Amino acid sequence: MLEAVDELEILVVVDNYADTLLPSEPGVARHPVGEDGQLAADTLLAEHGLCLLLKARSGDHTSAILLDAGYSPVAAPRNIDRLGEDLGDVEALVISHGHEDHVGAVTSLLDRLGRPMLVVHPEAFHVPRYWCADDGTLYQVPVLLTREEMVDRGVQIVESRGPTLIGDGLFLTTGEIPRKTSFEHGLPGSVKGVNGKLVPDLVVDDQAIIVDIRGHGLVVISGCAHAGIVNSVRYARELTDDRPIHAVLGGFHLSGEPFRAAIEPTISALRDEKPAHVVPMHCTGVDAVSRMRETLGDLCSISAVGTRFRFPF
Repeated sequence: MLEAVDELEILVVVDNYADTLLPSEPGVARHPVGEDGQLAADTLLAEHGLCLLLKARSGDHTSAILLDAGYSPVAAPRNIDRLGEDLGDVEALVISHGHEDHVGAVTSLLDRLGRPMLVVHPEAFHVPRYWCADDGTLYQVPVLLTREEMVDRGVQIVESRGPTLIGDGLFLTTGEIPRKTSFEHGLPGSVKGVNGKLVPDLVVDDQAIIVDIRGHGLVVISGCAHAGIVNSVRYARELTDDRPIHAVLGGFHLSGEPFRAAIEPTISALRDEKPAHVVPMHCTGVDAVSRMRETLGDLCSISAVGTRFRFPF
């Protein structure tokens, strides 16, 4: 059973955007531009990827996990150092799904964990996977995560298709997310090889993380929401006896022409959940983020590398 927590901090280690001029606000702390009267001579790196450090506190106990590992092997480790974080107490690295922009620095991040544990849906290891562009060009997804390498490195692998409690019961991974909405259609052009044939890749390994803030409700954190962010939020409520939604964060995958028609119904459905906070990240796309800011106003916060979100706020 998912245990309620008193506080949750989410540090944006890797995201698509960096902005040293964004102001801090209640519950949202931006990385300082310098110290001791000097502007920083170095910077945080942004890339098309996602990596979040989650720290949950219940009473005197704090548990920490990572979600995803960015795209390159460079940004996440570099930003961790630049942000002054020590991952020795981090209990697990959770992979939202097996795409390249979420597993790039897996090995180097696991090396920093005191007890390296990888929490993953088994399909995240599937190869080969491809993406078919609009012009018909077939691109193979790079193989950056293999079960064999993880075993060789002594990593404890927790594979599950269903929900999994981790971090002393303070975090719940959803496992596979049922797809029920009429407007969330997965990832067009995504295919995989099965028995020598190409078949549609539904990215069934897509999963989110749920944290319950005592007295406020659920925080739902998505990697890319290939199952749909609305499906993810509704499944989070289903898994937790219909607890209310406090915040929704992560990649909502609404970028690009194939997803344009889903922007408005997604915003409408999220508004119906009455969250106190919505934080679109990574693959949400500038058009969707702009509409969320227009429609949701102050409920929608802008993410940038180095930002710390502290819930509740």
